[in-house]
Amino acid sequence: MAVLFVLISFNAATPVSWGFVVITLSCIGMGSIPTLNTLVVQYAVPKRLLGVATGALFFSVMIGQAVAPAILGSALNIQ
Repeated sequence: MAVLFVLISFNAATPVSWGFVVITLSCIGMGSIPTLNTLVVQYAVPKRLLGVATGALFFSVMIGQAVAPAILGSALNIQ
């Protein structure tokens, strides 16, 4: 989470090497989130609902990936 606050402070004077370090740390953290979410969902439900819960998780993720760019794009285009 701290890495995201560092990303906000980037400007034209930020060294490229520092950018690589921060982006790498951010990607490592973001890569572990989907795996942890899947494990949490699978351990939180009874065995008979495992497929339903996992399917609902991935459905929610796909809806978010489809809707988020539209919302962010419209927010960026507001003048």
